[in-house]
Amino acid sequence: MSTPPPPARLSAFFAYDAPICVILRRGPTKMCRMILWHTDIDTFEHGQWIKGTVKRATMSRDGKYIALRIYPEKPRKRNIWTHPAHICVSKPPYFSAIEVSESAQPGRVLEFDWYGNLNVNAKKIKSYATNYCPLNRIVYNWIESFFATFGYSKGIAADHFVIDSSDGPARGRDQQGRTILIEKGCIYAIDNDSQKLLLDTNDMQFEAIAPPPGTQDW
Repeated sequence: MSTPPPPARLSAFFAYDAPICVILRRGPTKMCRMILWHTDIDTFEHGQWIKGTVKRATMSRDGKYIALRIYPEKPRKRNIWTHPAHICVSKPPYFSAIEVSESAQPGRVLEFDWYGNLNVNAKKIKSYATNYCPLNRIVYNWIESFFATFGYSKGIAADHFVIDSSDGPARGRDQQGRTILIEKGCIYAIDNDSQKLLLDTNDMQFEAIAPPPGTQDW
């Protein structure tokens, strides 16, 4: 008798200024899918897959952009100098990047702040867009990046709130104030003693999805 696969692991990033949520669905181990959830009408746009390890994500307040720290592969003993992270900025629910940069610096700086600035410890930016980038960046050097890991920052404030079920069932509230439960690859809305299944991601399988026109423009 075959062992059923483990449930998908979900992390949900809710925008502050729009009824938008970006879901990162992980599983199998090295696969991740991006899903865009319109929380006001509970519709879902199933976006692209990527093979790699997504270690960090941050979203703009309006939900228009997401920045991801991605390692294409996960060596058993990763060396940040020989296997730098790729920081990709894209439009949900697509991983196809508007721009890509590399970061071989220590620390965990990757955050949109309250003012729309992208705080990042990376340079060497390669742009795929044909129009001008509207984002202002606050770039950390390696010393500032190191101390940011222990709580020091230049005044970063999170631009989103997160419900992360990577380590087990997780609850939180969406922009409408509903209680949301994420458990075993599923998303539920809880009302009093009843819960409504909104999305089950466990049966999703990889499919190649091309980005639509305009995805890689600002």
